[in-house]
Amino acid sequence: MQNITTIFIVLLFSTISFAQNNQFVELKDGTIIEGNVEREEKIFQKGKLIVNDTTEILLQNVYRFQSSDGYFIRMSQGYGDTWAERIIEGNIDLFTRTVSYSGGTWMPTGAPGGGSFYVGGGSSSSQVEFFSKNDGPLMRANAFNLKKHLNDNPISMEYLEKRDGLTAVQWIGAIAGIAIAGVTLSNQADKDELDVTGPLVGVGVFAGSVWIPYFEKRNLVQKAIIEYNNPSF
Repeated sequence: MQNITTIFIVLLFSTISFAQNNQFVELKDGTIIEGNVEREEKIFQKGKLIVNDTTEILLQNVYRFQSSDGYFIRMSQGYGDTWAERIIEGNIDLFTRTVSYSGGTWMPTGAPGGGSFYVGGGSSSSQVEFFSKNDGPLMRANAFNLKKHLNDNPISMEYLEKRDGLTAVQWIGAIAGIAIAGVTLSNQADKDELDVTGPLVGVGVFAGSVWIPYFEKRNLVQKAIIEYNNPSF
């Protein structure tokens, strides 16, 4: 019994040590610093990484890092200077990053000389996926790129073909939803009271056909990549 306990303790500390050794920071100049990595970001202060509770590294100097929270790589060159998080690891790595959008619009001033002013309308964000093959450059996880780099796995390609089918469903459903709303409103042009049932149905068809397939498409992309990374392939 004592020997079993000793073995368990050794394995436990080995596991902890291995997890810590997997954590690292790679600077923009290629320097790699290994150790326990913690990320610290505070309001009105520059974000930084702390290695082994002693070494502080400004995030602006970091190319990529792995901490207990996951693996992150800097994205720039047209995508904005931000971080992408790896959610699937293998021959194909899949990353996700948050993209924010402004909901404002430009309105005319009505002045004789023309002109316009900006009216803020809030903001929204969405998750955009990227992938890399064999530690290569990050690419947008769209149909063209995925089919080009996963085409040597027939099962992965089946998932991507299903994804393309959902794209067609999105377009057809969106057009149908707009048509339902438009026809209903045009039929009520001479009425004193507006019945919103038809337009709401159209909006529901539009939203359902766009967003439900969207999430299913993401699921199919992940299945295609997981299958590609399968050791039996």
